Amino acid sequence: MGDVTHLRVIYDRLSSQLVSSKREAWVLEEMETLTSPATYRLEPQDAWKRIKFRSGTPRFVARLQALAQWREEQAQSRNIPRNRVAKDDILLELSAHPPSTPEALDHVRGLSKGFHASATGKDLWKTLQEAQALPDSALPVLPKKSRIPQKTPPIADLLKVLLKSRCDELGVAPKLVANSADIEELARQDDPKIKALTGWRYDVYGRDALALKNGELALTADGSLIEIVEIEKD
Repeated sequence: MGDVTHLRVIYDRLSSQLVSSKREAWVLEEMETLTSPATYRLEPQDAWKRIKFRSGTPRFVARLQALAQWREEQAQSRNIPRNRVAKDDILLELSAHPPSTPEALDHVRGLSKGFHASATGKDLWKTLQEAQALPDSALPVLPKKSRIPQKTPPIADLLKVLLKSRCDELGVAPKLVANSADIEELARQDDPKIKALTGWRYDVYGRDALALKNGELALTADGSLIEIVEIEKD
């Protein structure tokens, strides 16, 4: 207990700071997300989206989708971590190089000898065969990748300056408000779905970021300080 008793003192101090800075609502908003079951619920059909892979054919992705769904259903029904069922590397290997016979499963790195004869092995084989049998018309449609890399819009640099200025002013870590990917999305899209445009983050940064992007705000320098200036329209 000795290593956590100091947390009570820290809690009291942080609580006082939240009250004095009138940021209790910020914490409540974050806690709603952290305590919501939806935050931790993963629908089996979406499990493949959490697996990192560079690229693949529609057939490869179809196999990966089926195997990831199978693994998630196994993990949830048995109440065990999904990696205890099969690691990502195994699913990727099976998706890229599907074995031609059930016995060949025993030679896949990460699967034990005799795996094909187990109930889990038989179920996995059935899932893989069903994915293999899908007609071309049922395969997922993959988005086309642009061969020409998109350049970052110049407004992104100004949005980063605005973020740092607002966060320095309020004593908030910039990454807690928006990351580089958020700013890129904000610079490129008219209606980006990012946290920076919701809740307390919108009050801290999002509102001004949209105004800056729409030409309603300007940034000026005063020595080492950045000032936000509202542009008056005729």
